[in-house]
Amino acid sequence: LRPDDPNADAVWQRTVLDVVNGGTAGPATWPILVFLGLLFAIPYLINKLVNNASRNRIDVRNPEEWFKANEPVYSATAAYDFVAATSEEMSLRAGQKIWLAPESLQPKNMPGWQRATDSVNVGLVPSNYITIVGQLKRKTELNDDTKKIEKQQIDRTMDEAFLISNETDASAQDSIANES
Repeated sequence: LRPDDPNADAVWQRTVLDVVNGGTAGPATWPILVFLGLLFAIPYLINKLVNNASRNRIDVRNPEEWFKANEPVYSATAAYDFVAATSEEMSLRAGQKIWLAPESLQPKNMPGWQRATDSVNVGLVPSNYITIVGQLKRKTELNDDTKKIEKQQIDRTMDEAFLISNETDASAQDSIANES
């Protein structure tokens, strides 16, 4: 019939092996997956390290350092009395004004609790016992607002002075015209 061709037999053997082994052998995909994993994982890890380092520099027991976090500090009022059960907690009286630590300084593993101060003590208070009433402004923000108000007052003073000088100039011109 047909003469035996060694190349044809080799091609058939490779085809049978490929089918048995589950397909053709192509380029390996694991190096690409490792590269993409590192591409996303490294920036995430760097971000976590930087955030933890900046958080660790702020003393959470010192409310004056809370403004270093560059996050808002909120004022709140206690809605109910609360008696501290541990040294980490802070007792409250209904109507007492407190200040809440920035979000980055709040306890992550204790939902329902907020770190707060009454300007004497710092401790944890239950979130459902307080009502947030406002946000504290930083001194720089207050200074910016004060500078804007002062600039507006200076502008008004300058405008008034300009109007007065224009009226004086007009009356002086009238008197000069009357003399001649």
